[in-house]
Amino acid sequence: MRQRATIVSRLRRLLGNGPNLQFLDPKEAYDLWAETYDAADGNVLLHTEERIIRPLLDSLHLADAEILDAGCGTGRYMLQLLEKCPRRLVGFDSSLRMLDIAQGKFASNSSLSLVNASFAKLPFPSGRFDLILSTLAVDHVPGLAGIMRELTRVLKSGGRIILSCFHPFGALAGWKRTFSVHFRTYAVRYIPYSVADYLNAFSSAGLTVVRVEEPVIDERVKHLYTAMGKEDFYERSKGHPLSLIFVLQKAIS
Repeated sequence: MRQRATIVSRLRRLLGNGPNLQFLDPKEAYDLWAETYDAADGNVLLHTEERIIRPLLDSLHLADAEILDAGCGTGRYMLQLLEKCPRRLVGFDSSLRMLDIAQGKFASNSSLSLVNASFAKLPFPSGRFDLILSTLAVDHVPGLAGIMRELTRVLKSGGRIILSCFHPFGALAGWKRTFSVHFRTYAVRYIPYSVADYLNAFSSAGLTVVRVEEPVIDERVKHLYTAMGKEDFYERSKGHPLSLIFVLQKAIS
């Protein structure tokens, strides 16, 4: 087993660099990734982001709330949100395959609705949601200011948005958002928005920044890099931020 794992790690390293790395548009990438997305135990980005997002969600009183999971994918946070007893949890995504996986996991829950939609024009009435969660999704979509205005439109007065993205440092460092399917590694195209881009988009949408987090590569994820045969990358990158997380609030009108 150890020998096989070593071979897989070497293949990932060989196929995950240079001209062998194939870049895909987000919808195509997530359709391809859907079947194995929930098994991505080695995805360091997800691990570092979740150690901030999950305690944040635990701290919120969401009983009888209307919640939107924007760019929900396979529903990474849906079980946790449903356990908070919301009146309604709505998830949308542009990838039908990701939604199919989510539907298979949560089909029996009457509080959940899943919708195939995009950030550009949300099919929801203004002022509907108490909380919007959007994780690792908005930086796949052009027009950040318009995205934030549209999310704010469907948010209730005084409501909050929890938003995460790939840290802008990653783009400067040349890091890719990669995944592997059938021993081939792909990269998902994304837009390297700067911190200023985010802050200006929030301001133009009428949102106030309540909290900012920058989870970094540290000892808690060292074992994941070791399992992938990327100890050298870990040593070069520890202490660097991997994701950027905002808690935002809409003004009370």
